[in-house]
Amino acid sequence: MTARQGPAAPTRTASAEDEQRWNRAALATPEPRRAARLWAYREAAVVLGRSQRGWLEPGASAAPPPAREGVLPAPAREGVPPAPAREGVPPAPAREGVPPAPAREGVPPAPAREGVIAAPARDGAPPVLLRDSGGGAVLVGPWLLGVSVLLPAADALAAGGTVASYRWLGELLAEALRAGGVEALAVSPQRLREFDAARAEPALDWACFGALSPWEVLVGRRKIAGLAQVRQRRSVLLVAGLLLAPPPWSLLTERLGRPPDDALRLARQTANLAEGVAAAAAGRAAAALGARIAAALTARLGTGAGNGAGNGPEATPEPWPDAGLNPSVASASGR
Repeated sequence: MTARQGPAAPTRTASAEDEQRWNRAALATPEPRRAARLWAYREAAVVLGRSQRGWLEPGASAAPPPAREGVLPAPAREGVPPAPAREGVPPAPAREGVPPAPAREGVPPAPAREGVIAAPARDGAPPVLLRDSGGGAVLVGPWLLGVSVLLPAADALAAGGTVASYRWLGELLAEALRAGGVEALAVSPQRLREFDAARAEPALDWACFGALSPWEVLVGRRKIAGLAQVRQRRSVLLVAGLLLAPPPWSLLTERLGRPPDDALRLARQTANLAEGVAAAAAGRAAAALGARIAAALTARLGTGAGNGAGNGPEATPEPWPDAGLNPSVASASGR
């Protein structure tokens, strides 16, 4: 079946909550068609992966409960099997990409849980949200470019299962970076195993940018773009986050009660677009990258009227806002 095609990828200057609402509305579309959005964030927020849902259950703290030796239970990584269960230890949450139980005849699917702010911002601390895709916590803000891609479940770009369907998007992001002079690579499952074997320090699996999964994007051995997805009966949502500038990682570690050293490790283990770019040119580099990604998504997904999410036809990307990248953020990354 040929997918009904939606619009290209307009860039939105939005909040993390705006993004999650669009993602849920897209997934809820009865007749999904190809659609994409790029997101530039106005302000900081922490977005938890669905396997971290328990951190925001009623009565639970927004920060994770203390773990032994100060380490959180690691969310499952894409394409990597969980460790065997130990006696007295509850099993790990389901891995991302495992479809929910099939719907029963005449029983409508349960509504998606509302991804509203569960822990409001206070005293300068960012709000905490929950997304439907898996993986670790993400610190969104002006230093990050977000990508959402909606596909019908029968679309060829969603074929082959969870890991295989990441490949085209990871390679698209890597190619857009290379076109701007950044030596980026979408890491294959084989190369990922080699990288894991040669790791100088353990992964920080509680954070999206502290761990690595197949087809995510590296510069050298440092992660610059992460991927996640939601697979449902009718549709598949692929999401990505690409670092434009060094994030203030301490905002993430302090908000989630992590050791200060985790912020330093995240800074060491990640790359970003602004590296080696003069501050005055950082905004232009981000704008050019956003335009290349939008053009590549348009070429890959096609264009048309409507987007399947009730937002109307938009075939031309909106201009990348200069405020989408704040170079001053870089000075806070290693606190």
